[in-house]
Amino acid sequence: WNASDGRALHALRHMGGLIRCLQVSPCGKKVASATYSEGTFVWNARDGTLERRIPRRAGSAVDVAVSWGGAQVVSSLDRRIFVWSGVTGALLRTLFLSETVVAFALLGRGARLVVLTETTGAVWDWASGQRLFDLAGSFGDEPQRVVVSGGSEVVAACGGALRPWGRQWATIWDAATGRLLH
Repeated sequence: WNASDGRALHALRHMGGLIRCLQVSPCGKKVASATYSEGTFVWNARDGTLERRIPRRAGSAVDVAVSWGGAQVVSSLDRRIFVWSGVTGALLRTLFLSETVVAFALLGRGARLVVLTETTGAVWDWASGQRLFDLAGSFGDEPQRVVVSGGSEVVAACGGALRPWGRQWATIWDAATGRLLH
């Protein structure tokens, strides 16, 4: 969609299956999407063409992200995070976590990834597979979404329209240290 006039620019045509999640790269040139049944897709945001299809792995992706320029695509399933080459579709790394992944986001242009599970948050270096540091504080309720603001802040939210009966919150951390800001 054109943000200034609301006009549709392109329709991303999936081969089948309902779209479960979708993410635009920070540079705005790539779109990653995942369906319940067909896998993960990388699209050219400028003309809507499909550039890469990554087959699904024993279940549908819960979330998806695409790096600056589309060099990496990240998807999650249960307690695993998969990092793929956005160019070749090859699996680059699998991160194994002790809890189910509920949300994640890539940090800036590098190899850092913020991951929220049912009760914790951490920043990982996906290239090395190392957990770098935890996000300070506790979550209480399961987070539903994570957003990175300019690569310097991490924002997580819980509640709202999807869970109006529970505690609602948004928390902000320093992405470089994991220190709780608000």
